[in-house]
Amino acid sequence: MYSPFNIKYKPKNINEIIGQKNIKKIIKNSIKKKQINNTILFVGQRGIGKTSFAKTLTKSLNCELGIKIIPCNICKNCKKIEKNMTPDVIEINGANENGIDTVREIIKNSNFRPLNLRYKIFIIDEIQMFTPNAFNCLLKILEETPEFIKFFLITTETNKIPITILSRCQINALTKIKKKHLIFYIKKIIKKENIKITNKAAEKIVEESKGSVRE
Repeated sequence: MYSPFNIKYKPKNINEIIGQKNIKKIIKNSIKKKQINNTILFVGQRGIGKTSFAKTLTKSLNCELGIKIIPCNICKNCKKIEKNMTPDVIEINGANENGIDTVREIIKNSNFRPLNLRYKIFIIDEIQMFTPNAFNCLLKILEETPEFIKFFLITTETNKIPITILSRCQINALTKIKKKHLIFYIKKIIKKENIKITNKAAEKIVEESKGSVRE
């Protein structure tokens, strides 16, 4: 279920992602040390922050003020990434673009340095939907990734991804969002939106969400 709030309150930096304390710590340390893996896999159920991690990390790596844990969100690079208006961030939906031709296009695109950003970023959602031939082709570029390329892979099912691909990834397994965090999140939004809601109703929403912020 989607609502305008999904867009309005989308995390703009890693601190705004709900929960996921351990993953945040890992990512922040990587940014601080400027040691970000070429391929990072975000795993977990829908609506718990996988894409948000990929998007906020993309800004952290490409902010004009430098590689920062908290990007400025006001420079040209940050704004272009936020509005999906840069050719240097390529988003692929593996549910629809899952064949070998998709990966050949990725490899072709990887031969060229980014036009505006510091890094060219490939964000591949539903990576588990790739065909066997697509995975085999993808392995080639993951084994010899240019230094200006980063791959952020997203999945709900690691068991469908070949071991050869997983072995090339830094795997971040996200967990369901705790009830207390979701209650706090809902109350913060309804206060900002001047919406009246009972505690019982908020708890019911959290119960139905099954640990998903989006739901």
